[in-house]
Amino acid sequence: MTTAQTMLSTTQPARPARGPVAAVAVILLALGAACTPTRHRGPAAVLDSPYAAPREIVYAVAPLRNESGVSLANELIISDTLVSEIDQARGITALPMNRTLAGMRALKIADVSSPAHARALAKALGADAVIVGSITAYHPYDPPVIGLSVGLFGVSEHIGAPPQTAPGLQPEALRTAVRETAAPTETSKPTGPLSAVAAVYDASVGPTRDLVRAYAQGRHDPTSALGWERYTASMALYTRFACFETARQLLDSERRRVAPPEAAQEQDHARR
Repeated sequence: MTTAQTMLSTTQPARPARGPVAAVAVILLALGAACTPTRHRGPAAVLDSPYAAPREIVYAVAPLRNESGVSLANELIISDTLVSEIDQARGITALPMNRTLAGMRALKIADVSSPAHARALAKALGADAVIVGSITAYHPYDPPVIGLSVGLFGVSEHIGAPPQTAPGLQPEALRTAVRETAAPTETSKPTGPLSAVAAVYDASVGPTRDLVRAYAQGRHDPTSALGWERYTASMALYTRFACFETARQLLDSERRRVAPPEAAQEQDHARR
């Protein structure tokens, strides 16, 4: 009987501490919670409209053409991602992709392959401008690579689009209107795009990784295992970054185009 009593006594749960011991435990727990690092994310970069218009500007995005030579690139998904990133810009609304596709069907346009098609689509949709472009590179494996080439064709006075009276360009015009660089390019031809951007985002090079790190600021948990590199570990997230960066460059190009001459000179001087 004595042995049984001893075994029972050793398996009974300990009584909670009382008095000074309990008070010290509570204080230590509070100090531990206070020392736990907080997850500061900081503000995420936000795009802004470059136009001084009395209303929101409406963009439409034509389905991007897949010129990467890689069948894994889903044109509609990437195009829809570009729509989503542009739609988050303050002062700009991007029409849903299904509405743009419906407008193309109504006009019996299978592919927006010329400026004339782009402007006709913009007018049919009630948009101020249409973005036309292609996927020029696509490598979904580590390190990921994606290339995008886009041009903006406008029809609205709210974005300073000039009257278009000349005949449209050939389907190859957009491709030759931009250079294969990470910097935006512009054209002043009345039949060409108002602004154009061509860039290849290669996650293996330092400048691109710097852009990804800046994009991830405010969009990820800095205490997570991958941190900002989660945007290079997922092709879906990397595509979102590439679409954001392309939209940013395009809007910056538009900002320089519509800026007064003196303001444009100041911007050029600031970049030097």
